[in-house]
Amino acid sequence: MRLSAAVRSIDGELFAPVALVDSLPRDATLARLYHDASRRVVLRVPVSGIVTGPRVAVEGGVTRLTFPVDRADEVVIAGRDRAHFRVRFSGFYAGALPANFPEGSLVRAVRPIATAGGSAFEIEVAPEAAGFRLDSDAAGRRVTLVFEPAASPQLQPFAPEGPAGPRPIRVVVLDPGHGGTDAGVTVEGAVEKDLTLKLARLVKVELERRMRARVVLTREDDQVLTEAQRAERANQARADLVISLHFDGLPGSRARGATAYCPPATFVPGGRDPAFGGPIPLIPWRDVALRHAVAARELSEDVLSALELRAQGPARLREILPYPMLGVNAPGLLLECATLTSDADRARVMAPRGLADLASTIAEGIEAWQRNE
Repeated sequence: MRLSAAVRSIDGELFAPVALVDSLPRDATLARLYHDASRRVVLRVPVSGIVTGPRVAVEGGVTRLTFPVDRADEVVIAGRDRAHFRVRFSGFYAGALPANFPEGSLVRAVRPIATAGGSAFEIEVAPEAAGFRLDSDAAGRRVTLVFEPAASPQLQPFAPEGPAGPRPIRVVVLDPGHGGTDAGVTVEGAVEKDLTLKLARLVKVELERRMRARVVLTREDDQVLTEAQRAERANQARADLVISLHFDGLPGSRARGATAYCPPATFVPGGRDPAFGGPIPLIPWRDVALRHAVAARELSEDVLSALELRAQGPARLREILPYPMLGVNAPGLLLECATLTSDADRARVMAPRGLADLASTIAEGIEAWQRNE
């Protein structure tokens, strides 16, 4: 092999130029190395591979952000709002981020953010962007985020966005799911009604430590509550947000991770029905949560993003008015915190610090929603 510089012998050891690193064979018996020229270091690549700094291209108003990555099939969108669009990779980050962006770019900034495993980036997307899509090319070892200025069926929508600025949170209501004769999901010693109550108590401690807010639990012990009783307790407390805590169970399925259910963000208070052009009809009291749908969707995005970045996903979002939100006059969601029928999820939740770590992550998501930066 012709090298860019000569091999040197120093104290009996042979030193080759770093250009050799990029030419080493992909052999499972050898440690894989990567030369990070931007930081002038040689790194040992972990099993999860690497992701390097993206290339930005603008053409016809469309912006493409392409990341070279070893495992293109493991890339996850962890946040969908324009100001804090987040993407997570399983691989280790190496390389440099673009300092400047081409004229007309719908991407304004890219910055690395903390994650429990792998790496993640937060992307600031221009308000003119109408939608996005993620193109994965496993053979080419790259993924491309495409942002376009005009909506189309091929694009995914961004998360709805309310006014910017901190949200005042005086009262948080946590609703531990199930209770009493309603045990919920039960798998190999993991009982949903007990886990939700323990988790709610831990989240209460976390929130009271992090923010000046009163935290109320709809149940403090092992008792049965109807949906109407839960809603009544949340409304009597004058809740600024409500989170109903649950754990999922899907026997015979390989499903795992967390799912948030929030009211569909299609209702516009004081506006007009977009389907008919007329005034929006009065909402029945049981569906009053719909008037807080946009805020609830933003809350769901922030909580799920925190779960995804702390390796407690995969995280999914479903826009549907869940039963625990019927009659609740506040932004809220039902959160299936993990899937107890998944061996990996159950082991994580039942570990000595499993619920404590989960509580910390949920509180982190609520904090992000409060800051509304």
